[in-house]
Amino acid sequence: MASTPITPNVHSLSTAIRESGTVDPAHADMGEAVLQVPLGPNPPGLYRVVNRLANLRSLLEEVADVLDVDVIPLNAWVDGVCAYLHDKGADWRGKAQARLAKGESLRGLYSSNAVWCTLCLSDPSAQLTIDVRPVVDRLTVYYLISRCLIVRDQCSMQSPHRAYEAQLALRRLCDPAHTWVLIALQRQLPEGENVVEMVACLIAIRDRVDARKYASLNKGLGALADMLTVAFRVSSVAVFRNRSTGHLERRGPTEGRHPHTPDAMPEDDGYREVGGKNGRDVEWVGPDHALVRDRPHDDLADDLLGKGIAPDEYAVDNAIHFELEEDPGSLLPLSVLWARARARARHVQMAAQHLPSMPSVIALADLEAIVAVMLQEYAAAMAARLAGGSSSIRNDRLIEMLRVAAIMLIHGCPFTDVRNLVAVNAPVDLPSDYELACSPEHRVWMRAYRLPERGSLAADRRGYDPETWPRVLLPDVCGLLRWVETSAKPFSGLSHDAMRRMWKEHVQPLLLNRGVIEKWTRFDALANALWVRAGAMREGDQLTCSVIFGRNDPSAKVANHYTRFNRSALAARYEEIVRELLGDVLQSLPRVEDERSLFVLQGPRMIPASWAGNDRAPTTQSLAGLVGASDSQCQAFLNQTPQTVKEWVGRHNAITRHTALGLAVFTGMRGVHVPIVDLSVVDDRTRTLLLREKDMPDGRHTRMVVLPDEVYAQVLVYLQHLQALFSALPWLPSQMNVPATKHRDRSAYGAKAYALDLRKTLFFLVEDAKEPCGWRPEQLSGDALKRECDNLTANVWAVDNAGRHFLRTELAARDVPPAVINPLFGHANFGEEAWNRHSALDPVGYRRALGPALEALCRDIGYRHCAIAAVTDSEH
Repeated sequence: MASTPITPNVHSLSTAIRESGTVDPAHADMGEAVLQVPLGPNPPGLYRVVNRLANLRSLLEEVADVLDVDVIPLNAWVDGVCAYLHDKGADWRGKAQARLAKGESLRGLYSSNAVWCTLCLSDPSAQLTIDVRPVVDRLTVYYLISRCLIVRDQCSMQSPHRAYEAQLALRRLCDPAHTWVLIALQRQLPEGENVVEMVACLIAIRDRVDARKYASLNKGLGALADMLTVAFRVSSVAVFRNRSTGHLERRGPTEGRHPHTPDAMPEDDGYREVGGKNGRDVEWVGPDHALVRDRPHDDLADDLLGKGIAPDEYAVDNAIHFELEEDPGSLLPLSVLWARARARARHVQMAAQHLPSMPSVIALADLEAIVAVMLQEYAAAMAARLAGGSSSIRNDRLIEMLRVAAIMLIHGCPFTDVRNLVAVNAPVDLPSDYELACSPEHRVWMRAYRLPERGSLAADRRGYDPETWPRVLLPDVCGLLRWVETSAKPFSGLSHDAMRRMWKEHVQPLLLNRGVIEKWTRFDALANALWVRAGAMREGDQLTCSVIFGRNDPSAKVANHYTRFNRSALAARYEEIVRELLGDVLQSLPRVEDERSLFVLQGPRMIPASWAGNDRAPTTQSLAGLVGASDSQCQAFLNQTPQTVKEWVGRHNAITRHTALGLAVFTGMRGVHVPIVDLSVVDDRTRTLLLREKDMPDGRHTRMVVLPDEVYAQVLVYLQHLQALFSALPWLPSQMNVPATKHRDRSAYGAKAYALDLRKTLFFLVEDAKEPCGWRPEQLSGDALKRECDNLTANVWAVDNAGRHFLRTELAARDVPPAVINPLFGHANFGEEAWNRHSALDPVGYRRALGPALEALCRDIGYRHCAIAAVTDSEH
């Protein structure tokens, strides 16, 4: 192929920039091929473009030399523009960089000029791993060469939008979410610069990308292959198959908006405006960018909150996975895949069971060293004040800094919370907005408790009015309120920088000499030392610690949604944490007078029992009333022999509701359609049942629940009742076609719908005039159970997941270990479930820990099974 020069006019371009501030095709032969957009008042766009071209220069020359394309004039053009920008001076460049840092929109970012949009990213592969960055650079070089050749030779393309689709795909490949495409490309790209093999590779990868899920990538990879075939005149028919024309229709609310705006990249300045509108909340980690979290759409999340369900319950968790190295078109035997998956799972399980050093948690020796140094410095400063009768300003500031540091350490709060500390006479004097408060008179500290996001409920539904400003009350265990006076904000005049400087000068060197890790010697690190150590003290105690110390712990977010807290229990737990972590070091030091000691352990402080965050869960008393009413109605139906269809329906619905109530309360059953497919699989020896109500293909959400004796007896009664029901009503269908909405059902039946066996599951009978018999079965769901409960006793079963809220709260109040509660609710990490044979949790110990608490709760709410008298054939 003869050399094909690409000739921009450097002199004319520089002249055009100086005279009009634009890049005009009339003044530069590159014209549309490079920069046919106005620079206007935003020259940083040009600054980005030339820097990107300069970074690609060596690779561009290498590829162009093999393909016999002359890019020397293009390099001259880049040099000319760089020289012009250099002549503008450092002040101009500084302003350009500053405007880029502020995220100013770049002219041409969404323009029709494809090359400008491609190069307008300063370093599009900066957030990718090093091993896949060359793939992006190589594809970009091929794109630039083919684009320039098409414009120079005036090649005809079927659609002018193909260049834009190709550059859009290049930019989307820089998103870590699509690293898997780069890995696949890296494995198949030709070693040499062969356009035909490059086209074939792009087509092969394009065919593997789901056109429905990754539309931009699918079309863009095909468009890039299309451009190469046109620019280098490669004969390839496959590249034109199923390609988009690129024309996008504007309908409804999108009228007047740029059609490509929804495809904005994270590096784009417009990403803040459009990036969050797709409703997905995802998180990618690791060198292969594995998806570890994918929450439901915001609209769906609102609907779930209205039903009392935490959206994170239905988040997709793919932290445990393995990638297939082979082409998916030729899968390995199923036994091999299964063995590899089990090996990977076993590896993760073992990793979860060993006790790591946890560098993120402060060592107890380091914590004791911090307290000892603070006590030493405070005693010396107070001694100087008492000995001299008057103290210097510097000594007073040191004392004040140590007092602030003590509050930060003991209460796990940042400096801003201490500076905004509110001191009041009584809790009723608290302002509407605060983070940390105290009452020196009552010797208590108060922390605001943010109710979990649960949606709004009317007071008549709750049965009571929740407190307007719920709070957590903590006793003054270390006597820090001795020198806090009752005023609006006793520490409001302090400076954060001054506190840090004084800590760095007086305390940090002493800590370093004692061997404390540098991370924990900093002033601001005091806010994290105690609470992260407290969370590691007891397995699964992150929920309680996050509430006590006012932290949003992601590991406790879902559990917080279902739990209400007893203030007395929280106060006792806080006092236990402080005494266990600091008691030894405080008692081992020489005794000094109270005024010379920073910490003075106080006696236990009793705080009246009250509830916080209980706007969603029923109380024991209200639920006992609902269970009692349900039991009474069941007995009323069972004490008489049904004679009509309506009486049989009334008996069936009453027994179904009573059975569903027991299962929902004591298993934490989710309010989904058909939570239990087969009641006959309850193990009669262990009184356990495996539940799979969520929709995860690997089944890791499976949980083993333990049934109290009365609930197990009620399940047997219900199965007996179903036999009598279908004998008495032979016209009643014994099966019902339901959609297979869960992987549990799709994997078992291999179809989009399946026949639910009504002789083994829970269902209601509802009146329907369209049915020949006048009644039709309705599958059990949260909506159906709530409706039946409201018909019996209104507003007690407030939301679909009321049983789940109630059970978690009661188990926590009865001191059931969090490591036992989490597996019961399906919140355990991989390898911590009670049902997995390789789990670290002993299933026998799990049942023994749960059994007494569930039996006691069953007695407290008065749940009992309903005895059904035998029905004779004459009664049918």
